[in-house]
Amino acid sequence: MSGYSFTIEGYRAIIRAFLDRGYQPVGFRDFVPDTGRLILRHDIDISLDHAVRQAEVNAGLGVAATFFFLTSAEQYNLASAPGRRALAAMTANGQRIGLHFDAALYEPGEDLQARAAEECDLLATLAGAELEAVSFHRPVKALQGLEGSFAGFPHAYEPRFFDAIEYCSDSRGGFHHGGPFEREAFANAAPFQFLTHPIWWMRDSELTPIEALLDFVAAREPHLQRNLADNCAPFADHLAAKG
Repeated sequence: MSGYSFTIEGYRAIIRAFLDRGYQPVGFRDFVPDTGRLILRHDIDISLDHAVRQAEVNAGLGVAATFFFLTSAEQYNLASAPGRRALAAMTANGQRIGLHFDAALYEPGEDLQARAAEECDLLATLAGAELEAVSFHRPVKALQGLEGSFAGFPHAYEPRFFDAIEYCSDSRGGFHHGGPFEREAFANAAPFQFLTHPIWWMRDSELTPIEALLDFVAAREPHLQRNLADNCAPFADHLAAKG
């Protein structure tokens, strides 16, 4: 993994290196392409628990990131009690909230900006907070490089955030195009957008991407069983019979 430790301490080391280089984390709304400006972004594709831990780690480092949440995820439900607690933890830890928009959910020809605006309204209501921006989940080509705002918000793939400044992501659990420290922009403290997914980092011991995903699945099963038992008497009887 090119010398990067995909753990909590590894993440802290990266952020401290940015800060030591003179970077200042900023939001999408207040970004200007000056030296030392860092857009810190987290896309929450899978786990609310890891997102909450990430928010706590960021707060401990004294930095604010934008956390982008899906409103239609199979892996989590923002309208549930855990979902609402996770959203509350973002603002309690001084983090920003944005919409992670999945265009693949919609039929060809649908007005994606209108659908995204509806999702933004829902997310803002659940979070009880104003949204910062929109990012795209598995972005389709039609949305990459789109000029201007999307659904009334800045979006993470605007050329000013994606092409005009340095961009580095840990997609698929690794820095497949080089990590932040290998970038000339980092050496010069040039404007930078740094995207991480908490699922890959928020643990004490390093796992491979597949191990991290299997760990998530294993951790979710007891929650699912308890929920089924709470809401379905036959399943509660089944668990009781198992002892």
